[in-house]
Amino acid sequence: MKEGVVGQVSGTISEAFRSQSQKLPTKDKREWLEERKEEAELKYLEFVQFATIQALMHCAILYSYAKERASPLKPGVDIVEEVVKTVVTPVYYRFHIVPVEILKYADRKVADFDRHVPSNVKKVSSEKAYNISKIKG
Repeated sequence: MKEGVVGQVSGTISEAFRSQSQKLPTKDKREWLEERKEEAELKYLEFVQFATIQALMHCAILYSYAKERASPLKPGVDIVEEVVKTVVTPVYYRFHIVPVEILKYADRKVADFDRHVPSNVKKVSSEKAYNISKIKG
């Protein structure tokens, strides 16, 4: 499931890159693609994306386990599952990129905020993070 979600997002981004980059000369294409790839990557909130994917994977595993163990209720579960798929699928395809865009927006806002934080605060916080990682590790 993790690869499916990530693959879907990267596939959508790749399609956008291809459609825009075909209009540029070769040298400009490479530069343009590099800029767009950097924009598409999260700098500060990448852990949120990975945590969400992990949570979804665990929920899917839990759902699969519960569905296997619900033998007397299985026909009812299958009917409800099909109804939910029918209703949710069109909504998903329309809005599946929205959470990624919101996360990108929040990541840019963190970057904007980071510019205003004094350097001594950054130094202290990075030292604390390093000390914590030494204790854990």
